[in-house]
Amino acid sequence: MSEPPRLALPPPPSYRRRRPPPPPGARHPVYSYRPSRALRTVRYLAINLLIALLVGSAYTAFWYILAANLRDRLDGWTEAWAHDGPTLEYESIRLEGFPGRIRLRVAAPRAAGGRGAGAWTWEGARLTLSSAPWTPRRVTVDLDGPQRLGGPRFGGALPFEAEVLRVAATLSGDPWPDLLDLEIAGLAGTDGGRLRIDQLDIVAERLSASPRRATRPSFRLDIAGAGLDGREIDAPVDTVALRARVRGLIPGGPLPAALAWWRGRGGTVDVEQLSVAQGVARFDAAGTLGVDDDLRPVGESTARITGLPAILERLRRAGVIRGRDATMATIILAAFAQPRDDGPPRLSVPLTAAGGTLAIGPARLLAIPDIDWAELQDSLGFLQQGPPPNEL
Repeated sequence: MSEPPRLALPPPPSYRRRRPPPPPGARHPVYSYRPSRALRTVRYLAINLLIALLVGSAYTAFWYILAANLRDRLDGWTEAWAHDGPTLEYESIRLEGFPGRIRLRVAAPRAAGGRGAGAWTWEGARLTLSSAPWTPRRVTVDLDGPQRLGGPRFGGALPFEAEVLRVAATLSGDPWPDLLDLEIAGLAGTDGGRLRIDQLDIVAERLSASPRRATRPSFRLDIAGAGLDGREIDAPVDTVALRARVRGLIPGGPLPAALAWWRGRGGTVDVEQLSVAQGVARFDAAGTLGVDDDLRPVGESTARITGLPAILERLRRAGVIRGRDATMATIILAAFAQPRDDGPPRLSVPLTAAGGTLAIGPARLLAIPDIDWAELQDSLGFLQQGPPPNEL
């Protein structure tokens, strides 16, 4: 018996819309999707805004951390100076400068130090301590407004103002900075007295030195000034310049022992330029200095002097040399002077310091007083680097 024929039923209806298959070689739309311009703009702005917020937050934290460190340094200096002798006081401090240069505005600063004839006081209207965030070790101090120096060496109170009175320092881990740059411009007394500094720049820098290299410079001092006048100067100084280099390491510890160690290893001071011009008188010298076994200054240099009689007379009036020494030097050195048509005679002679005496050519000029190096420990401490001699 044969089976009945099967019924051919139609396929069920499809409720999904079928897309025609892509032509051969065509990419799927997901790979060629491109957002609209508006969406791209929103995404770009959002990413950049997020980056700006992160960078801004990090910079803000960094700036205020540096500002706090600068304030801590000021407080640390105040406390350290109070223990060592000098004192620094002020009325208030205000932080300014964000987001640029960090500035601490110090109102009514006052400082005092020294003892006896060397006692001194200073007070000013404003002091600004500033530092750039990108060079935090470089600190600048600006003194503005009326100021006053006091003490026996200044003859009482000495009020003055300056257009520029700035000290820039590169700080280090030691109490002394690696670089100290003093700039003065337009300084004048405000009491009608003789006090004037048209321009003065002093740069003192501690250089890296090794105890095994006696000829390597460890310190440099550059001074350049113009238009200097004061109570203790008989006539205004037109220009002054000094370039000196300390060769060899001066170690730490007591200064007399450090200088003896430095001398024993060939340490010297090279004076590359020393020049002073005062009216028609001019003094130019260059040479080498050091100390002897008794730590007295010794050295030799060549000096070119214009207007020697006037210079000796000024030194005599200032009490630096005795009258008979000035007269004898003038008589002896007159034979070595070279006459000039355009000014006073010029003299080229050696300057020699030895045995406690300073001589100019064959003439004895003055006796060099003994130096108490221990008393100068605080003043010359910036020349010393490293441990004491017994630890080298």
